[in-house]
Amino acid sequence: MADSPDCGHRFKATSAGGPGGRYQGTATSKWDIDWAVTGSGQTGQLTEVRQSAFTVAVGEIQVVGQ
Repeated sequence: MADSPDCGHRFKATSAGGPGGRYQGTATSKWDIDWAVTGSGQTGQLTEVRQSAFTVAVGEIQVVGQ
């Protein structure tokens, strides 16, 4: 039940008072890729970044014990 070091979000209040009763956000993922063609000596690097907008309704907040 440990927190993720680089991913996730903990909401501290419901979204009822926000626009449309929902939170808005953007999820971003970044991939740093090293590649190689076996036996050819060809190698390279590339970076891919993807973003997706989202909305989420948070209706209830509870403390969960471990």
